[in-house]
Amino acid sequence: VASATASASDAPLAWITSVGTELYTAQGGDLVLDTDYADAIAEGWDVLAVDAAIAGIPGLEPQAHYEQRQFKRSFFVRSPEAVRTVRERLRCSGVAVRVVFSHGDLLDILPPKAGKGAAMAFLADKFGIAPANVYAAGDSGNDIDMLKACENAILVGNHADELAGLRNRANVYVAQRTHGAGALEGVLMHRRLRKSRSLEVGAA
Repeated sequence: VASATASASDAPLAWITSVGTELYTAQGGDLVLDTDYADAIAEGWDVLAVDAAIAGIPGLEPQAHYEQRQFKRSFFVRSPEAVRTVRERLRCSGVAVRVVFSHGDLLDILPPKAGKGAAMAFLADKFGIAPANVYAAGDSGNDIDMLKACENAILVGNHADELAGLRNRANVYVAQRTHGAGALEGVLMHRRLRKSRSLEVGAA
């Protein structure tokens, strides 16, 4: 879950949920599904074709019914071969999707235009937030697209091994602290680094 806030003291203006397939905005004290975002990611999504393509794969166990969303199919992975089989079945069926594997045993199938990165960009545009003022912190494989796309990406100290490939990216700060403390550490460090670069440019 990610959120956008108007200021440090305000409640969140929006929430990104369900691995970036649902976006809710605060309206009159309620959280309302952003149908513009839903329409944007609906293109090319054929959930019946997804269900048919992956039916009967050994080692693939559906998560609870409430995790099966309009734009998301979610599973527990009980066999190392299951992820590869899912990708191969979907490829051979010609179904356009994003397959997200995280935490070593969770698999989500999303529309090709969905994900945390897409939702982050949509929200930034909606609220007029410049990319330089967007920060994203993550700890697992379902954060990869968001962390790659964000100028101020943060790997919290408790991040999973599946994110190791992002550690050397120029836009990624690797925090020493874990969880929320690591996210705050990353925000502060990104701001310090930006200020330092601005001073260097000014002195040149």
